[in-house]
Amino acid sequence: MSCRKEYSVAQKIVPHVPYLNTPTEKSLDWTTDKIKMRQLLRGYDRSIAPKFVVAHDASKETLDRIERVVGFPLIIKPSGLAASLFVTLCYHREELEEYLKKTVRKIDQIYVKKRGRGEPQILVEEFMEGSMYSIDTYVNQRGVIYHAPLVHVKTGRAVGFEDFSDTCVSHQ
Repeated sequence: MSCRKEYSVAQKIVPHVPYLNTPTEKSLDWTTDKIKMRQLLRGYDRSIAPKFVVAHDASKETLDRIERVVGFPLIIKPSGLAASLFVTLCYHREELEEYLKKTVRKIDQIYVKKRGRGEPQILVEEFMEGSMYSIDTYVNQRGVIYHAPLVHVKTGRAVGFEDFSDTCVSHQ
């Protein structure tokens, strides 16, 4: 289950209720912008952040930079779209070139059609193999931290579909 819509609504409401104890507009933005989130992770601890590049085109220079900085396997993903739209796994340069060209060509129209957030941007990042887990953490007004149970996430790809949507979730 995704809470993207809730964050979007919260971002619109927060400025109008300054008397409530809410997350800041800035922190809500960080949680919903894939590129900003990775920049923050990188600034905090490079070892927990995947290598990434923001691509604006599919030129030879961009492809060379991606191959040098990120390496293979890698994932191409628009930064402001939900539901795993246009998320593509690439193992070789030929795949990277083909799918990056396709994404560059279609990204503007897809952002309009699917109401993407922010300016259309393409994140190309290291594909991290392994199991995926999610956890919700809550902090009350006194600063007491509560963690919800750890949840194992299975992507659509892990259960045989062609995409990366979070289709199956099980509690551990």
